Amino acid sequence: MSLRRLLAIAFLLVSLVPALALTLLAFVSSRSALLAEIGHNLSLSASAAASDIDKQLFERLLNATTWNHLEVMEDLRLGDVDKRLSRFLMETRLHHQGIYLALHALDHDGRVVASTQPAALGKPLTLPPEWITVTISDEPVTLFHPQPISAASPSLALASRIHSQLTQTQIGTLVLEVDWQHLQNALDRLTTPSRQLLAIDHQARIAAVSAGLRAQGIDHGQSATPWLPISHDARVEVRTVLPGFAGTTLAGYARSSDQARRAGTGWTFVLLQPERDATAPVRKMAWVFVALMAALALIVLAVSLWIAGAISRPIRALTELTQRLTQPGPAPVSPPVGGPGEISELTRSFTRMVDDVQTAQRALLQASRLAALGEVTALLAHEIRTPLGILRSSAQLLGTDADTSSENRELLTIINSETQRLNRLVETLLDTTRARPLACTQTDLHALINHAIQLLFAQLRDRQIQIKTRFSAVNPSIFADPEQLTQVLLNLLINAIQVLPQQGQIHITTADDPAALTIQIADSGRGIAEPLRSQIFEPFVFHREGGLGLGLAVVRSIVQAHHGNIQLKHCPTLGGALFQITLPRTQPTAPMSP
Repeated sequence: MSLRRLLAIAFLLVSLVPALALTLLAFVSSRSALLAEIGHNLSLSASAAASDIDKQLFERLLNATTWNHLEVMEDLRLGDVDKRLSRFLMETRLHHQGIYLALHALDHDGRVVASTQPAALGKPLTLPPEWITVTISDEPVTLFHPQPISAASPSLALASRIHSQLTQTQIGTLVLEVDWQHLQNALDRLTTPSRQLLAIDHQARIAAVSAGLRAQGIDHGQSATPWLPISHDARVEVRTVLPGFAGTTLAGYARSSDQARRAGTGWTFVLLQPERDATAPVRKMAWVFVALMAALALIVLAVSLWIAGAISRPIRALTELTQRLTQPGPAPVSPPVGGPGEISELTRSFTRMVDDVQTAQRALLQASRLAALGEVTALLAHEIRTPLGILRSSAQLLGTDADTSSENRELLTIINSETQRLNRLVETLLDTTRARPLACTQTDLHALINHAIQLLFAQLRDRQIQIKTRFSAVNPSIFADPEQLTQVLLNLLINAIQVLPQQGQIHITTADDPAALTIQIADSGRGIAEPLRSQIFEPFVFHREGGLGLGLAVVRSIVQAHHGNIQLKHCPTLGGALFQITLPRTQPTAPMSP
């Protein structure tokens, strides 16, 4: 198993398992709270329904106990001969807009003396069996079972006694036929397709039901035993078997209570809702938690893979690098620095170690080349300088002879110049291989550049080469060996002069910061091909005819001795080569030798 996979699994276990446990605990707690809230809401809805029905019944009962005291009721003693009481009952019924099917005033014998139904006048009124007696302001009002009386539709009859204000005796009875459908409609308005309402009277029989239950044959007068609460004080119960409901049902209970001016009906109101409908928010919440768990798992997985990759990637790169280091071939590229904490530090340390090893290998290779060159150069210098000296002396001696012809003098001049060139070549070889210690002093780099340009003024003039300087360095002073830096500048400028055509250009610029100073020498020549740039500073590597490939090797050796660095780039403005040298302002206590 790979390190990345092992780390990912570990992160998943460490982060996901507690997260899952906490999420499950949160769901269980939320579910319990939500179920309690659903039950509480069901009980409150049942109480609201009981209060609303009680209010409507109270208004009807209050009408009965108020109208029976009106002065117009005295006409009952006179048999309502002027029909004033009948007109009052008719106007009152019309005023209440269909709440009452009929209003009647009966005498002691139960005959209708005044009524909103003219056909009922003079006839006895047959009332259904008594149902409930409710006291309103110390006056009893009798409720009769809902049945058709003087109209075709069922009505809830309310009867209250009429007392004469003159004789203080009962003179008759006021009967109010309340439209039973009106009360059932009130129940229906308090229900929804998933919630049904049931009212149970004091005899444990159904008083009224909502439309959904009526459609299943459940109606007034039937036994309400199946719907009664199991516990007398229960406000919410879970019922498994109820008529009209399939499956588990939640039942919220509320009881009619006595009010300040009346006694309650004693009815129990039951609000019924299938558990599946009631707990729909719980299931929705469960799906929300499942979605959150899935999203959390994906986030944790992504983060775990990212962290595992961040940790294992540099380790894997280090492993691959160590494997490539043991194989023959060019040195591998160092891995990028990355990873957290100790992994990043390990990567940086290993990268520095690899860079040091590569630098040491390059230095050793260069040292071995220079050592071999030094041996050859010393031998050549010893073997060549003596014959060169003899040739030069002989040529000079022959040149003093007055009998020497002009043609011979020209040949002697050529011999003299060529021996000088060979002697300079030997000196160059010796300079390349000879290690000279630095003699550092505080040096003005701008002055050295101007001095080098003056030394090469004749060559620049002869080839019509234009040289421009832009000294942007604010402080050109550095601690360096002025003689060897002059050699660096001369070598770079001479190389540029030798490759440039007539009327070429050379630009020299400087820049600085508090720690270092930078010199750029660019030319308008052909430039140096990309494959040669990485090798151009090696000894005996050259890109022009007649070169030995030693000048740039000497330049790099001197720059490195000053703890600086030199880079070869392409100049975008002139199109040729650009050499950039960066030198520190101060040197270590023990500077290296070139």
